[in-house]
Amino acid sequence: DAEIAINAARAAANLAGTVHERAEEFTPLISPLLQLVGRGSASLKLESVRALGNLALDLGEAIAAQSGIEILTHELQAVFSPAAAPGSAEEAEKLAYAATLSWALANLLGCRNIRMDGQLAKGVVEIAVRAISQGGAIAVDCAWILSYVATAGLEYAQLVFSAG
Repeated sequence: DAEIAINAARAAANLAGTVHERAEEFTPLISPLLQLVGRGSASLKLESVRALGNLALDLGEAIAAQSGIEILTHELQAVFSPAAAPGSAEEAEKLAYAATLSWALANLLGCRNIRMDGQLAKGVVEIAVRAISQGGAIAVDCAWILSYVATAGLEYAQLVFSAG
């Protein structure tokens, strides 16, 4: 069962990343993919987030409407708590997952018409500032996340700038 779910999520990620003109056909996948985030094996979680990141390019509003920002933000927070031992296989796995999560969240926040309340924006900023210290791809995507939040309005810009 797990292998079927992983392959299905991988297929959804691949299709969503290539068939943009028919993106609406993937809307029914959003809810099951969001349910898989944070559940199951590392491969299943990773492929589910990758699919959501690809879908966010065309269906960001639909993902956000199903609490996608909250779910991805919560999962990114969970990746860093507790921290893995530096240099361990667990740390490498967590960092790869965090990189995919931050990429998917950046894709989602970069969509037009994405709205969030102040509390959610604060949580997004807090984890992005924390995750940016990891460097590499995570830092780049977290910089984009902060940029998208800052352009959402003056109060959000102040939130980003006050976070350091």
